[in-house]
Amino acid sequence: MDDKAGGTSDRKYVCDWRNCGQSFDRIEHLNRHKRRHTGEKPYRCLAGRCTKLFSRFDNMMQHVGIH
Repeated sequence: MDDKAGGTSDRKYVCDWRNCGQSFDRIEHLNRHKRRHTGEKPYRCLAGRCTKLFSRFDNMMQHVGIH
């Protein structure tokens, strides 16, 4: 069995970023993980003039609550 730090596993989605090798049970978890490597932040705060960006939708929604 694999732990959160990565390693070998029977999980079917494996990160191929520069030999990272971390594995996931779901493709969306792998895609979210890959944004840690790329620095992509596709979610912009929904509040008026705020320009803050986030890599995860749930983090963006939590931030919106402060406005």
